[in-house]
Amino acid sequence: MAKRILTTGGVLTVLLVWTMAASSVVEARPAAVSVQIAGTSLTLPTPDAHCPLEREKPSDARVLSMVEGALAGQNRLLGIYAPCDALGDWRSGKRALLGQMVQFQSIVSIAKVTIPKPYARQYASFCSNMRKRGQEIADEVSPEISRRIAKMTETIRVSEPKVIGVRKSGGVSCIVLVAQKIAAEDGSALVQLVAYRPLILKGKFVFAYVFRDLDNGAGVKPAISELEAIADATIAANGT
Repeated sequence: MAKRILTTGGVLTVLLVWTMAASSVVEARPAAVSVQIAGTSLTLPTPDAHCPLEREKPSDARVLSMVEGALAGQNRLLGIYAPCDALGDWRSGKRALLGQMVQFQSIVSIAKVTIPKPYARQYASFCSNMRKRGQEIADEVSPEISRRIAKMTETIRVSEPKVIGVRKSGGVSCIVLVAQKIAAEDGSALVQLVAYRPLILKGKFVFAYVFRDLDNGAGVKPAISELEAIADATIAANGT
């Protein structure tokens, strides 16, 4: 079963969304939230300067529905956040696209599996597999994700993701870097960087994702640094 976990590349989701009328006020963000994976309670700290999307907000609910629909049956969305200032502008209609986000996801098929410590071997196996087969895995996953998104909306089109690197992170883990282009029906488009890192929290396999808009000056190095900080905070919050 451990081998099955380590050969899973995760689901790469894309999030280009349109504006809907909503309040521009972003409430105080919670310091952390608790989620359950097959009876195991995990703590997800809210990333710095980010606020969670809220199902009660019409615009947020539409994004949540799209992401969950794209992931259905494969990965489970545990948490999704956007920069607080961008989220407020987007809800009020001042921002047309919301291309910067942070997500936590788990793998549905292995939710009941508890990985024993130490985790170094599991991390090494996953990272080695991604270095060897990262693009192959992305090519296997992306057509289904694109099909699901197209079924939910006719206004968004996503190019095939390209794995641009696998960087060492945290001593024993790694960060996978992916670039993809997203186009909307109105002609707007962006090149999005997706950086994700596997985390093993209390024996449960979780992915932390950072989505950044490369067209608006977001660099690869800042995205890596941000993801490493998020990963470190999440590991510390769960006592692992």
